[in-house]
Amino acid sequence: MQFSFRDSVEPVYRELVDLLLKNEHKISDHNLEEARKLMESLQVAELENYFRQGCLDTYTVQLDKIDRSATVIYPIVLKDRIAVITSIPNQKITYHSRPIPEKDFNQIVENIQTVITKPEFVRQELSFKSESKQIYNLLLAPVMAKIQKSNNKTLVFVLDGALRNIPMSVLYDGNKYLIENYNIALTPGLQLVPPQETTNRQYNAFLGGISKETQGYSALPEVQQELDYISKLIPSQKLLNNEFSQNKVASNLSLDNSSIVHLATHGEFSSDPAKTFLLTWDDQLNLNQLNNLLQNRNLQSGKAIDLLVLSACQTATGDQHATLGLASMAVRARTKSTIASLWSVNDQSTQLLMSSFYENLAVKKLGKAESLKLAQQSLLRNPDYRSPFYWAPFVLVGNWQ
Repeated sequence: MQFSFRDSVEPVYRELVDLLLKNEHKISDHNLEEARKLMESLQVAELENYFRQGCLDTYTVQLDKIDRSATVIYPIVLKDRIAVITSIPNQKITYHSRPIPEKDFNQIVENIQTVITKPEFVRQELSFKSESKQIYNLLLAPVMAKIQKSNNKTLVFVLDGALRNIPMSVLYDGNKYLIENYNIALTPGLQLVPPQETTNRQYNAFLGGISKETQGYSALPEVQQELDYISKLIPSQKLLNNEFSQNKVASNLSLDNSSIVHLATHGEFSSDPAKTFLLTWDDQLNLNQLNNLLQNRNLQSGKAIDLLVLSACQTATGDQHATLGLASMAVRARTKSTIASLWSVNDQSTQLLMSSFYENLAVKKLGKAESLKLAQQSLLRNPDYRSPFYWAPFVLVGNWQ
């Protein structure tokens, strides 16, 4: 069903978008809005196809009423060009396109992904920055002057195609990475995840994780320190190692009403829901099981999870649609925000990043996207962890405030 969708349904959306955006110099505002809505509808259809059921509630959101300091960027991968629709608050919706064959564009993205997911990044830094700058020039360079003039602090990306497999934080303008200047968030379509302003920044947390070797998976020794540090900052319930069993996770999480659920354990996002899972001490919790647990927990507590953090997971290597698993986590579980990693990273750097993130969030009372940005910047300034391999994999999906 999934492959049939990609071969026969998805191209119809893209061909219609292509027609709407055919003549760049004579595109009406109506056509831009229609193209944007079509891309959001495609993302809804992709997720419904991923779940094999039409089960997603959608929302209509006024872009300029979400966050007056956020710019929303819709890159669209077409056969012969990259089209980009940009919504800057209090400005007219803008459009630009750059000619590049889809195959060539995907190859650049794949090259970035190949280099960035390896710790030996320094050896290929120059070529990486060159290709990252190519993506920056295609997506952002034509509108950056308008974004800077508007004093925007946050860039929200509704990503398309292969772009979902690399973090936007690594886009390089020739001088700095994007994360050095902007808060960055992703949303799988603004119709899917309605961003809401967070007014109450008093948090409590459900913490779970595995620091020891189990079921053939390597130990994550820094997980204990990570969870201990978070529990000092935020009132928490904690399940570690053998306490983090399938039964205890199910029973404890269903009765929990914490605003944050933080899980530090091995896991993988795949284009196949059955292969998207989190590791418990004695088993695997697949996507459907986790979604059911979180939905039951929401029903029991009467409130949605404000933030779900998955700090030791990764997307399936070579799976071009693996990030659907990550997006679906946010949508089905009804979490306002989800933070997860696009690849498996260093245990120690993750502990440092998460400690910094929660200090920014819980102590300094900053927003989620800004808290993550500052945590990533702290690693970027650390000589041991300046490579994007360490700080870039973590992405924020959903509510950025």
